[in-house]
Amino acid sequence: TPKPHLFEINRRYYNNYITRCQMTVTTIETMILMPIIGMLTKFISKILLTNENLLYDISVTSFIVASVMEETIKFLPLVRIINKKFITNPRAMWVYGLCAGAGFACFENITYVLLGGLNTAIIRSIFSVPLHCCTGIIMGMNMSVYKFRDNMETDGISKIKYYKATFIPILIHGLFDFFLMLGDSIEVSFLFYFAVIELFLTYIYIRYYLLKLEKEFHNTENIHTAISENRLEPPCVWFIH
Repeated sequence: TPKPHLFEINRRYYNNYITRCQMTVTTIETMILMPIIGMLTKFISKILLTNENLLYDISVTSFIVASVMEETIKFLPLVRIINKKFITNPRAMWVYGLCAGAGFACFENITYVLLGGLNTAIIRSIFSVPLHCCTGIIMGMNMSVYKFRDNMETDGISKIKYYKATFIPILIHGLFDFFLMLGDSIEVSFLFYFAVIELFLTYIYIRYYLLKLEKEFHNTENIHTAISENRLEPPCVWFIH
């Protein structure tokens, strides 16, 4: 998959504001959370799904069981670091959002590949993996706006206010899954193209949003300089910054 190359491109482009250490930690945290949240997802599925109303079950599975739960997994590692001192620039959250999305996609893809084989891996690399990366980036951008533009200073349990950053990712993710699941259930192949169109429109949205925020937020000091001069504590001392 192209994830390692995507990581490296973003690391080089936004290197002044991020560390490889925190990129790694955010990716791994997301992967660790997946089986934990997965148990809760199974419990919710048993309560909400009826196995009688197809449209209802697909809607619940797409927008709640899959979208809400999976985007929450990406949200948790990001909200943990949002108030850390090493988050000195909005661009850091954009990259760490990508890491959360890619970490989720990597773990999920391994599971699907083991169950479905090479064909599944290829299809998911083209569609589902980019979707998870996109929703992670959007979430990171939203959180950066709340912190650096809106000055949403929260701590402890009040950081849950940042959860509104997941609303657009949840909608995008849920709609994507809804098209695929409905098309597969009623054997209507053209719904697959709706999902493809949605993914393409999501790329355009991210590009527009990114250019807008790049103009709005100014560059700040290189955090690696601050770390080397002991003016800023690094995210972790056991890894290359």
